[in-house]
Amino acid sequence: MHQPIKDSLEEYLSGMVDTATEKAIEEHLASCEHCRQAVAAMRGQSKLLKVLCAGEEADAAPGFYARVMDRIEAGRIPSIWELLLEPVFCRRLSYAALSMILILGTLIVAGGASDTARPAGYSAPETIMAAEPVSPYIGDDIEHDREVVLVNLATYRD
Repeated sequence: MHQPIKDSLEEYLSGMVDTATEKAIEEHLASCEHCRQAVAAMRGQSKLLKVLCAGEEADAAPGFYARVMDRIEAGRIPSIWELLLEPVFCRRLSYAALSMILILGTLIVAGGASDTARPAGYSAPETIMAAEPVSPYIGDDIEHDREVVLVNLATYRD
């Protein structure tokens, strides 16, 4: 497209150009096929855009924005802190905590398991740790010593 058309193309297409400039543009369009085709294509595009343009501004129905905000709030995932403030959950959590305190308090007061629940021959770990280690002396029990030597010989591997 040539310079005389480029300088005032928008004004020419909108019809807001003075007569001298309009006459110069039309003379150039009459002599230049390339510019005439480009201006014709732009006029066609301008007509198509005018068809697509909305006639009047669309208004939202009453209550539209309130409904949108309600939907956004309903779809939002609550945080853990909001969950703790929910009355039903808070009540259940407090009942569970009170039950746990009651059970642990009962176990502490009762002193744990009684000695009768322990199997025969059971010794407390403190008793076993405090006792003197008993090492059998060789020669105290000859029969035992013979069995130990026999077991050692039977299980010996080279």
